[in-house]
Amino acid sequence: MLREKFTPICFLSALGAGGLSVSFFIYLMFMVPHVGVPMTTF
Repeated sequence: MLREKFTPICFLSALGAGGLSVSFFIYLMFMVPHVGVPMTTF
């Protein structure tokens, strides 16, 4: 069953992959100049 095979490493790796993908877009948000507006607009 799933409950017997689950380890906390699975949960931590999912968090790490999500944080890594979100940090890419946050990095892009600060690299793109957006003068006059507080958020990036395309």
